[in-house]
Amino acid sequence: KMNLIGDALLKMTDYKNQQLMSGFVFDNGVLPPVDGNYPLEPLVRMDEAWAEESSDPHKRWMSYGAVSPYYDTYTLSGGAYEITGSEYQLFKGYRGGYIREGLDSQQRFKDAWGDNYEAVDAAGSYTYTLKSGATKSPDILTGDKSRVLQDADWGVSVLELEISIVNNTGDGLGTQKKGAIIIFKNTKSDDALLPEDKWLTLYFSIPDLAAGGSLITNPSTAWWKKGVIEQDARLERLPAGRHLIVVFDESNRSVEDHVFVDVFPRTSLPTVSLEID
Repeated sequence: KMNLIGDALLKMTDYKNQQLMSGFVFDNGVLPPVDGNYPLEPLVRMDEAWAEESSDPHKRWMSYGAVSPYYDTYTLSGGAYEITGSEYQLFKGYRGGYIREGLDSQQRFKDAWGDNYEAVDAAGSYTYTLKSGATKSPDILTGDKSRVLQDADWGVSVLELEISIVNNTGDGLGTQKKGAIIIFKNTKSDDALLPEDKWLTLYFSIPDLAAGGSLITNPSTAWWKKGVIEQDARLERLPAGRHLIVVFDESNRSVEDHVFVDVFPRTSLPTVSLEID
C-alpha cells in the first residue's frame, strides 16, 4: 500500500525506450493537500471536503482536460494574457482517483488494520506514514514507517533550465521581450477569482540583441515572477510534467516563438532553443 501511495504521487515508467510520467504532481503541478479527516483523500477522489472553496468554479480544483495557459508578469500592462490556440494547449488538471486499488467498503484508503495513514505537506516535501499502535501486530510493525517525497523527487530548480534565444529579425529587438516558462498550479483559494490564477509565469528580460545576436540562460540569470512588486523567482522549482516556454513581446502582447519542455526529477534538462524571426 505504501508503494501505491508513492505511485499515486508521481510515477515514472519506461515504455519503448522513453520515459512516461503519471500521478498527482504530473497532472496538477503541486503536491496534494492533506484532508483533515482522511489525509489521503485527495489521492482517491475530488470532493468538496478539500477541493472546493465555494460555488465559484475558479476557486475549485480544475478537472483534467486541454487548457490554455496564461502569461502574466509584473511588467505586462492590461492584465494577464490568455495564450489561445490548440498549438499552445496542455492537458492538465485533476483526473483521480490516483489510488484505485486497496480501498475499503466505504471507498477509503486505509492501512491493513483499518486506520488512516498520516500525511504531512511541508517545505516542499510530502511525508506519508503507516502508524504503529497497540492494536497492530508487534511482530509485523514496530514503530511508525514513513516515506518522503522530497522536493528533488518531484521538481527541478528553474536555475537548471537553459534557454537559447537567437534574433533572426535583421534588426535590434528592443527591450519589451521576455523569455518565460508558464507553470500550471491546480489549487483552490479565496483569492483565485480568475482562471489565470491557476498559472505561474517565471520570466527573464531579453536584452536588446542586435541582428543575429543570441543569448543563453545560466544559473546567474535573473528570474522573476509577478507579485505586489516584481519578485525574485530564483528559488522556484519546475514540477514534473510538461510546460510551455515562450518568447513574449509585451509591447503588442504576442508570442514570438514557443516550445514545450518535459521536466523529469533528478535528471538534467535539455537546452531549449527559441528563435525570433
